[in-house]
Amino acid sequence: LNGVRVLSVDPVRVTNAEVKTTVEIRRIDTANLTVRTGGNLTQIPTTDPLAPESVVVNATGAVALETGAVIDVSGRGYPVNKSYPGAVVPGDATGGSHLGYGGLSSSPLGSTFGSIYRPQEAGGGAGNGSTGGGIVRITTGPVSGAGAVEVRGGEPSYYGTGGGGAIAIEYTTATGSVLSNLVARTGNTSTTSRFGGSGTIYLKGSASTYGDLTVDNGGKTGQATELPSLGNGVAQAGTTAATLVTDRAVNIPAYFAGNWIEIRDSANVLKGTWRISTAANGINAKTVILVPNGAETISMVAGNKWQGVYRFDNVTAKNGANLISSDPLRAASASYQGGGVTTTLSSPLVSTGPVEIQGYVDARSITASSLTVRAGGRLSHPPTVDPNNPEVLTLNLTGALTLEAGATIDASGRGYPNNTSYPGAVLPGDATGGSHLGYGGIWSGPLGSTFGSVYRPQEAGGGAGNGGPGGGIVRITSGSLTLDGAIRANGDKGTSDRTGAGGSVWITTGPVSGAGAIEARGGDGAYYGTGGGGAIAIEYTTASGSVLSNLVARTGNTSTTSRFGGAGTVYLKSGTSTYGDVIIDNKGVVIQQPTELPSLGLGIAQAGTAGATLVTDRAVNIPAHFAGNWIEVRDSANVLKGTWRISTATGGITNKTVILVPNGAETISMVPGDKWQGIYRFDTMTLNGVRVLSVDPEIGRAHV
Repeated sequence: LNGVRVLSVDPVRVTNAEVKTTVEIRRIDTANLTVRTGGNLTQIPTTDPLAPESVVVNATGAVALETGAVIDVSGRGYPVNKSYPGAVVPGDATGGSHLGYGGLSSSPLGSTFGSIYRPQEAGGGAGNGSTGGGIVRITTGPVSGAGAVEVRGGEPSYYGTGGGGAIAIEYTTATGSVLSNLVARTGNTSTTSRFGGSGTIYLKGSASTYGDLTVDNGGKTGQATELPSLGNGVAQAGTTAATLVTDRAVNIPAYFAGNWIEIRDSANVLKGTWRISTAANGINAKTVILVPNGAETISMVAGNKWQGVYRFDNVTAKNGANLISSDPLRAASASYQGGGVTTTLSSPLVSTGPVEIQGYVDARSITASSLTVRAGGRLSHPPTVDPNNPEVLTLNLTGALTLEAGATIDASGRGYPNNTSYPGAVLPGDATGGSHLGYGGIWSGPLGSTFGSVYRPQEAGGGAGNGGPGGGIVRITSGSLTLDGAIRANGDKGTSDRTGAGGSVWITTGPVSGAGAIEARGGDGAYYGTGGGGAIAIEYTTASGSVLSNLVARTGNTSTTSRFGGAGTVYLKSGTSTYGDVIIDNKGVVIQQPTELPSLGLGIAQAGTAGATLVTDRAVNIPAHFAGNWIEVRDSANVLKGTWRISTATGGITNKTVILVPNGAETISMVPGDKWQGIYRFDTMTLNGVRVLSVDPEIGRAHV
């Protein structure tokens, strides 16, 4: 073929095919295909968005591209203002979307679409701009050579760049550098810096189980990569054997063929995880047929629970990628690499193996066997923008959490923004530092009120009055902690000269070791009020090294006008503790503002009190941060009945009512008229250069 466009609805079948110049064709079935130097095999341009063109090569032997030869369908996808059927079309001057969103110039963003495992979708056109990339489907054998495969967004652009597309390579063996030369980033040139998101690269070798996913935006920080969501629900009437009738609101797009669905019975017991059939009838409206993984029998019934999931052997996100998936990500291992810019994992990751962090990475939730933050790495969560839903970094690890020297988990400045605090808390006046468990330094009234848990801190630090943000929230559960770097949730001054309060670090682990530090202090560098201290809580079995001597929850230590805040709290509970120890230490900063432990109060049990359920007579509802706090209960004659903790389970606190938890085998039996009193219980209390206010009693030995 030489300089031609070949139209044939039926496949073209030949023994050997050779392309010498530009050739447009829909399909070739051949033993061997060679694209000569200067040759370009491409598709016919797409004109009908309901029937996008593609080029399909089925080779039983070799597909060879000589140096200088290309298979190039760039700009042959969806035309301007067109996209996948049912997808949102981008606004004017906004880049086209595929698996990466296009760069935003004017709303809306075009919605993402397509398959990661079996991509056969064209790239979306830009808003009043350029066309998307086309579709190449090749079936062949081993991979070799030094060439490249690209599905990047278009460039250059003055406004929004196009989002990345999708590469999927299933192969037996690979030699050469081809698999290192795969590009699915956004366009890398935008005069107005309106960059899109990365596409996806999926590789599955013969030894793979589920294949590997890479999301790499080439060093550009822009829009997200959002994997299409199948969703979840309950199997409907007509579900039987391998046929699942979903309760989706809309029909299932064809590109979900080959995706995974997790099935559980009505009691939430896992029945299995299976792929959607890729056969012609695998998807029909809202119904799918699932395929066994082996010899097992699929037996679904109406009422079963279904959930779309993505399964991979390894997930790698790097170089400015922002990976979002409403459907759970399940992987055997994962690696996140900043590469000079921040890489973001916006959706929870579940890995059955280890996870590694290099460079700057933002995440919300990682569940894994272990996690290592390498030297120079920084793991954080995104900044809080909605005060009713503060961001949190949650790590659930069955094994070790390791931070090398020079590595950090750092949520500093990621808590409540300026003039914002815990719901219902008093906001600080202008130039007054943010509060948490320590008050912020006052410049103008009022002081922001204190809030939060000493035992189970999960609250962000309050923002300063017209100033910096508070510290964020770090929650860690691990088998062990080796800390030679630092974990921080400090307040910050942002672009101002008054600072936010420290946030929260709560760690539940086994052995603790290392020479690192943990901080939840108010922000430094203030001219006016410094932020108050936050809260650190560490529950552990044993400790070695110096970590537990390097815990800081003070106020900010710099204020040109000497408007200092109060200290936060440090709570430690070892494997031999009864109630744990609390330390309140302002680290030598002059005493000005106090540390005030939030008060649950006292009163009389009201009607509805029975068993372990206490209906209080508080004037206002009980904040969620009191879960895990202690309540002392006495009968109407003031005889002690017991002291119990508020349940931390869902429903443990409802409005003004709490459920208490037995300390052992005893039965809790409360009745209306009993007296209740919130208290704080510790084995020891260590105070150093602080002023402590607490309406509720503190019980324990004090060291001053």
